[in-house]
Amino acid sequence: LSTDTLGSRSVAVGYACLNNQNITSAAAVNNVAVGFNAGFAMTTGLQNTLIGGQAGDSLTDADNNVAVGFLALSTNQLGSANTAIGTDSLSTSNPSSAALTNNTAVGFHSGKVVTTGGNNTYLGALCGDGTDDGNGNTAVGKSALSANCGDSNVAVGLNALTACTNNNNTAVGDRAGDNVTSGTQNTLIGAQVEAEAAGSNNCIGLGFNIVAGAGFTTLGI
Repeated sequence: LSTDTLGSRSVAVGYACLNNQNITSAAAVNNVAVGFNAGFAMTTGLQNTLIGGQAGDSLTDADNNVAVGFLALSTNQLGSANTAIGTDSLSTSNPSSAALTNNTAVGFHSGKVVTTGGNNTYLGALCGDGTDDGNGNTAVGKSALSANCGDSNVAVGLNALTACTNNNNTAVGDRAGDNVTSGTQNTLIGAQVEAEAAGSNNCIGLGFNIVAGAGFTTLGI
């Protein structure tokens, strides 16, 4: 806080925390930075909470971000309203212009390679860790939705849709849809439910350890 003359209600604990914060007019800034270089580049951003070595250290004019963990949200400069909890979570997120990116990533390396994607929710270690510009994805479970997927996928369960690279798939259950790659518009519910092929479309499967055919609804016990 060595350069801030007009901001108030900020807390900086650690080497070079909020080192460049410098609000242009008197205001309650309410930034909190704890850890080596946490919030280092922050200039006029407001209401950010950054805890961990180099957490949010590239943020400049972004608001309402939460970063907890080493390198959490460490590349982002202008994206606002993100929550990154875990080592390297959202560590490469960096929209090209000021925006509400609204990403949430909780877990070791969750959302690790997100760059310009927004409105994603990743909960679990290595969850959503391969997707860069995908939007509107939801993944819950270790390694769920772990490849570079497209948009609007939902994966819930260990390794659910772990290899998915396309859009509009839903898989719920342990390893559900783990063979899907370029397929789209598949709905697979149940542990180990798979599409008939990696690129199959419009498969609907409900049950345990079944294979759903393209364009068909397959039920099992």
